[in-house]
Amino acid sequence: MPVTLRNTRLRLHPVALALALASWAGSGHAQTGAAPQAAVRVYNIPAGPLAEALNRFAQAAGLSIAVDAGRLAGLRSPGLSGSHSPASGFAELLRGSGYEAARTEVGYVLRPAGPAPTPAATAAPAAAPAAPAIEPALPVVRARVQALRASSEGSASYTVPITSAATGLSLGLRDTPQSVTVLTRQRLDDQGVLDLGQALAQTPGVSTNQGDTERADYSARGFEINNFLIDGVPVRFSESWGYGIAGLDMALFDRVEVVRGAAGLLTGSGAPAAAVNLLRKHADSKTLAGELSLGLGSWGLRRAEADVSTPLSADGRWRARLVATHQEQESYTRMYSRKKTALYGVVDVDLSPGTRLSLGLDWRQTAPRGVVWGGTPMWFSDGTPIPVDRGETTTADWTFWDNGMQSAFAQLEQRLAGGWKLKASATRIKGNVDAVLFYVSGAPDRLTGLGLEPGPNRYKGTSSSDTLDLQASGPFSAWGRRHELMLGANLAREQSRNSGHDSLTKPAVPTGPYPQWDGRYPRPDFSASPSWTMLREDRLAAAYAATRLSLSDSLKAVLGTRLSSQKVRREESGVVYQDHHKAILTPYAGLVQDLGEQVSAYLSHTAIFQPQTERDWQARTLTPIRGNSQELGLKGEFLDGELNASLALFRIQQDNLAQPDPRGNIPGAQPAEQAFVEALGARTQGVEAEISGQLAPQWQASLGLAHFKASDASGQAINTQMPRTQLKLFTSYRLGGALQGLTLGGGLNWQSRFYAGATHPLGQQVEVEQQAYALLNLMARYEINRHWQASLHIDNALDKTYQTGLFSSAIRKWGEPRSLNFSASYRF
Repeated sequence: MPVTLRNTRLRLHPVALALALASWAGSGHAQTGAAPQAAVRVYNIPAGPLAEALNRFAQAAGLSIAVDAGRLAGLRSPGLSGSHSPASGFAELLRGSGYEAARTEVGYVLRPAGPAPTPAATAAPAAAPAAPAIEPALPVVRARVQALRASSEGSASYTVPITSAATGLSLGLRDTPQSVTVLTRQRLDDQGVLDLGQALAQTPGVSTNQGDTERADYSARGFEINNFLIDGVPVRFSESWGYGIAGLDMALFDRVEVVRGAAGLLTGSGAPAAAVNLLRKHADSKTLAGELSLGLGSWGLRRAEADVSTPLSADGRWRARLVATHQEQESYTRMYSRKKTALYGVVDVDLSPGTRLSLGLDWRQTAPRGVVWGGTPMWFSDGTPIPVDRGETTTADWTFWDNGMQSAFAQLEQRLAGGWKLKASATRIKGNVDAVLFYVSGAPDRLTGLGLEPGPNRYKGTSSSDTLDLQASGPFSAWGRRHELMLGANLAREQSRNSGHDSLTKPAVPTGPYPQWDGRYPRPDFSASPSWTMLREDRLAAAYAATRLSLSDSLKAVLGTRLSSQKVRREESGVVYQDHHKAILTPYAGLVQDLGEQVSAYLSHTAIFQPQTERDWQARTLTPIRGNSQELGLKGEFLDGELNASLALFRIQQDNLAQPDPRGNIPGAQPAEQAFVEALGARTQGVEAEISGQLAPQWQASLGLAHFKASDASGQAINTQMPRTQLKLFTSYRLGGALQGLTLGGGLNWQSRFYAGATHPLGQQVEVEQQAYALLNLMARYEINRHWQASLHIDNALDKTYQTGLFSSAIRKWGEPRSLNFSASYRF
């Protein structure tokens, strides 16, 4: 969708930028007469066909260039590495080609190298016949906006110019009336992020609560995150059974976009936490290119990764990309180990200049051994604390929790007349779980270590998710102004079957002493037929729309709504439960007011409607959550769009929010299931601030601060297992001179105290807590030459001892000690 980008006139010194949040509104009107400066950025574009190299440079730099691609056939570029302005970048890419880039009023044009043109020729548009020195060319376009698909690969940046994650409209971060964080490919690599769980742990405002080795809850603004999308299309899986969406390998994805706050417009569930959108890698290279890497690290980490793109036709219209990873590692947790394999393949076809078809498959399998199910106990039976041991475990040496996921997708993108675009997608995802687990409960005797109650069990599960999504978007004119519109429809079905197989050994064999536990426990036989079965089917149909109305040159309104219907059928051991929610209307409204060339103020309102799966003491499904979310803030776009900043105030009001019932589990439920009660008048309010992008040509950084308060109608704090305040910082700097090629970086993640209510072994209700703590992470990367590079990541460099999760059942899990990961990669 065409977007007019603002000219940046105000220049702020990078060091002072972190102190400028409070004075944005005033600074937006200052020094408007200053001339814009050419942005210097760090690029990493491999050698290859000249047309492709120019396109990647234009996307990364946010520039327009008009070329006649036919005249560049057979020409190659030496590539581009290091810090460059637009002029020096074009010069290097075009070196030896016989062409040069000339700047015009509307962008750049390509012409034969020679004497400088006359001023009149320089000022002429790309297609102007009065400029004979300029090559006949295609219409000038902004590659990053007009391209059917944009990628963050090769940009060397921590930010992106455009996102559609919040509303489905292609908007700049400054034009989006919600808080959005983007983890680009460069930032994922710099922070050594290998899976989605690690990516979320580095996202400002997102906290992790992990109780065992395979499952974790992620939350934002005081509520659990349960909205996930891939390429903008919602995917639905229950993480409680360990299907492992948090284990998705980041090697398959270009970037992660996190929209904080309610996002029911696109997801169908107006949960007020956040929506996480993963953007797949695609086959964009018209020449053979790729990267091979090997990694070694703490606790025997071994990782291999291959990412290869190749043309399938001589003209490059048919292209393929294959990504494969394999990882094995033991753990600081005794007896635990895990193997992971992921494969991803995609074929992208340019059916015409404005039509692209993508067909893809991915497969992932994870095989953990020695898993901890449900955490480890906190106290001895006399009430004294069990000493800290980060390697403690309650597993048996025969346990496993295998899980896998396979998906297939097809996506068609079509440019239409008048700047409109059509996108249709179909996705099928299948998951499987097979787990033999060992759970313990109670508190051991301090002298003998005996007394834990064993609970071996076997679980099996399968799930499938089918989604069809259709979107059309483009500009329209009304009331003398130009606006934008997006229309969409979505059909989805999720089915799952989960079953439990009880131990045939009755009564169970007593456990050995703890914490001296060595994992030796006789493996029982499990029932061949299920002891209980849970079937679930969800069907969802929705239509949605969003528009960006230009009320004036400086004021824009973003309006949207989603009309959906959801039918849920659940069967447990022959008993059927059904819920049907019809004509659910989820409105969205936002205003964005420019305060100057670089700063905007915004406000937004979103309705919340979220069906719940939790049940009360009588095994009745809780009423859907209803409420609303408001957000008010400032956003800034600095240094020619290389740096984005935001400051947001938010308030969330909800009714019927599930909270644990202090009476415990639902009577007679199989498997055991915590009962919940509905909290009325739940209210959360807080503040978030974030800066992300380029502070200087060789300096990238991300800084995020988040704080919230959450309580029910009586003022009682809720969701206390989530830290109220977080600070997350990461920065990297590419050195020059004699140290050219060396990049150094580091980050600090700090979070405040969190706690949970628990029953003490002596019977009283107490609070268990994790005090505030900070983790320091370091990285270094050295580019040996254009092909080879080596990286080192040190996580928790100060070896801080901390807990990642606390629960009412008086169990805990310790966080990872200091770890070192080294990798070497070869690019071609």
